Order: sequence, then C-alpha cells, then structure tokens
Amino acid sequence: MRGSRILLIEDNPINQQVATELLEQAGLSVTVTDNGAEGVGLATSGDFDIVLMDIQMP
Repeated sequence: MRGSRILLIEDNPINQQVATELLEQAGLSVTVTDNGAEGVGLATSGDFDIVLMDIQMP
C-alpha cells in the first residue's frame, strides 16, 4: 500500500491536517480538497487508489 495515491475530501481543516499527517506517515501520497463537487471530479479522473470522503459536507 506504500506509495498509494489517496484523495481526501474533507471540509474540516483540523480533520484534513490529522488525516493527512497520519496517511503521509504511512508512506501514502495525499491530495486534499474541501469541496465535494471538486472531490467527485478528481475522483472520476481515475488517478487515485483510494478515496476518503466526509459524509456530512455542506
């Protein structure tokens, strides 16, 4: 799993920071967006191995 590309879709800056730090410490590459529509667009590009998305976003 090391080197996998992760898309994190999260609107809370603290959650973004914590998740990014944990994932990067595990050797993963993280792209973060705080916008659901932008995140879905990025996810459909097919360039990510895993998508982590907040289920309660504005």
